[in-house]
Amino acid sequence: GGKGRTGSLCSAWMLYNGDASTGGEACNSFALARTDSLFPSHKQTVDTPSQVRYLEHVGSMLEAQGAFNPKEVALPQRQPLRPLRLALERWFLVPVDDELLVAVHEQREGGSGRVRHWSPPFRHDTTGSACVDLGMPDNVTLQGDVRISVFAQKKLKQARPRLKA
Repeated sequence: GGKGRTGSLCSAWMLYNGDASTGGEACNSFALARTDSLFPSHKQTVDTPSQVRYLEHVGSMLEAQGAFNPKEVALPQRQPLRPLRLALERWFLVPVDDELLVAVHEQREGGSGRVRHWSPPFRHDTTGSACVDLGMPDNVTLQGDVRISVFAQKKLKQARPRLKA
């Protein structure tokens, strides 16, 4: 335990503190401190690709700003994005006997969020490629943290009767 989010945070701190010069070096330092020397084959490190990329981005941002401890780091500007489509591949192992809906949520400053887009209802086909490709309307722009939720339409209507799905 303690190798994913905890490892990312500890490794980011090592970068900020100047104890490591790259994301990879920070991950290795964390792994050496975290792994039990009696069981070196059970290496405790940050290995999730998105977390490793995050650490590389943090390292690049700190380097570009020269913002190492105790200097304050300027947050990067949130760039608006306009997704063209949402493709979901091999995401259900068992077929669902209901129409499905996909909601695209955007997290706002201060913690509140809202649904920016609902897909039209569709059925999931578990034969063939089992890929669902949903186009996104031109007027949907997203910024910051985004969550994708998949709902069974009947269950969603039962849970939220006011929703017109």
